[in-house]
Order: sequence, then C-alpha cells, then structure tokens
Amino acid sequence: MTVERPVTRFSTSRHTLISTMLVAGLYLGGCQTTAPITNTGESDTSLPQGSGLWVERCALSSRALGSEPAVRIYAGEEIRFRSESEATTFDDLPGERKRVLAGQQVLGRNGVANGSCPITQKPLPIDASIISFDNVRIGFVSSAEQAQFEGLPKAVQTRMVARHLLRSRGIPNERCPISDAVLLPGCPSIEVREVRIAFADQASLEAFETMLPARRNEIVARILMPEQGIRNITCPITQKPIRLDSPVVVVDGQSIALRNVQAARAFNGLPLEAQRTMVSEAN
Repeated sequence: MTVERPVTRFSTSRHTLISTMLVAGLYLGGCQTTAPITNTGESDTSLPQGSGLWVERCALSSRALGSEPAVRIYAGEEIRFRSESEATTFDDLPGERKRVLAGQQVLGRNGVANGSCPITQKPLPIDASIISFDNVRIGFVSSAEQAQFEGLPKAVQTRMVARHLLRSRGIPNERCPISDAVLLPGCPSIEVREVRIAFADQASLEAFETMLPARRNEIVARILMPEQGIRNITCPITQKPIRLDSPVVVVDGQSIALRNVQAARAFNGLPLEAQRTMVSEAN
C-alpha cells in the first residue's frame, strides 16, 4: 500500500406522459430480456468514480456539463459548472462547502474511487489524503483518518473499501443478488449490459443462471436501474419489481420506474400531489 483520489425516460410535464419506448435486446446467459435505450434526457447521477465510467458533471448541480462549461480556479484546480449562474453561486458559498464540492469533481477526475471517507463517512474535500490500495486510489478526509485506516488489519481494510474496489473493476453491486452477502474483491461475476454483476460464490452465480429470464431481468434491474438515478426497485402502482424495460417517469426532477406502460399510464393519470407522494415514498 503506497501513499499518493441509460435509461429511456418518460418525462412528465404535469400529467403528460411521452409514450414512445425504444427497446433493445439483451442476452443474459443465453436468455433474452429487454433493456431500455437511453434517450437525450439528462441523468442526475454521475457514473461510478474510479471505474473508467466516471463522467465529469457540474460541481454544483451534478448535471451534465455543456460543450462550454463555466470555469473557476479553486485551490489551483479548474472547477467546471454547467452555467455561469451555477459558478456564481459556487463563488458565494462558504469555504468548507467549496472544498467538498470542488473535491468531488477534482478527485473523481483524478481517479479516486470513493466520494466519502471510509473512516468518518464524510464527503472528501479537495485536499483529501490519498493512498493506493490494491492499485485503487482511496481518499480520506485527512492524514489522521488515513493513519487510522493503515493501522487496521488488511482483512478489515479490504472489507471497509470493498465496494470501491469492486466499482473500480466495473462491478456496481455491493451485495450478492442471491444471498445478500457482502461482496469482496475476487468474487465470481458475469457481464450484463457491459457491466459486471458479482455474486458471493459460484453456487449463487449458478443459481442466478438457472432462473427464468423474467426473474433474472428483475434482479439485474434492481442493481442497474439505481445506477441510472432511479429511486425505486418496486413499482408504486403494481407493487411488483421493476424491470430493465420499465418506463421511467420524472416528477420534480426525481426519477422513478413503473413496471410497464400500463402502470406508467395509471401513474400519469394521478393528481400531481399524489405523484409527488409516490415519488417521495418510492423504495
């Protein structure tokens, strides 16, 4: 250890639901399910840091940057914003808040796998203390937390940063989708939609592969849809699991998936306040 940081969207404007859905074929272990094609709508969620999939977003709003972002220089680093208005808002923030917002962008840009300290769970500032752990860059709020981490047994260290090690290898799930066991580096995995899904052991992976395609679709959706900024894994209309081809509605900037087009239409027919309640209670 050496010291050294797609979703088809059905957007709702009040009660108007765009009902066009594009679907692409996806093969899971030889069985076909369906997956949505990303449209031109923006995601509010950055892709995993340190995974090779990380995409830089506005330091203030986390929205996608345009072709000519507004720029500020902070702590010697270029900090980018979607608009001059957001950059101006950043200018007026307290120093500690700036350290964190700038840190999330700059550390991610520099390949740090985690956004919060493994010891304190606090967001990392721009001057975070960085180490290389199993060839993955891990950040700490300060050198004191780094020293505390380095004093722990290697097995404990590995468990503390396991999810970051997994994500750095393109694996988004922290727990086995079959046994719910916490995953550790080196666990078996398979590729789904160009993302690797990991399992606690070979028996769990084999159990997944023997499931019916519809059930596998639901399990994979439970892992991948939240990665795309979806709030829920259960449809609030049908109370059934969402699927990879589930339509997504956006209410007040929050995205939830409905199990199918019929459920989306039922949701769209609700009063706006009822929609907001469902979004706030989505799980």
